[in-house]
Amino acid sequence: MEIAANCILPLLNLAILLLERQRTAQVRDFERNGGFSEHLSGVRKRALSGSR
Repeated sequence: MEIAANCILPLLNLAILLLERQRTAQVRDFERNGGFSEHLSGVRKRALSGSR
């Protein structure tokens, strides 16, 4: 049982590290490009300005 726990612990640490990197990248992307709503708003504005 202890051997299994010792094998799983580094895998869990790696998963936590990778999730933290992903979260950091998503925060950076959100800060630079805005969120989903901002993106849709821009698309809608461009579509409306092109149709007039």
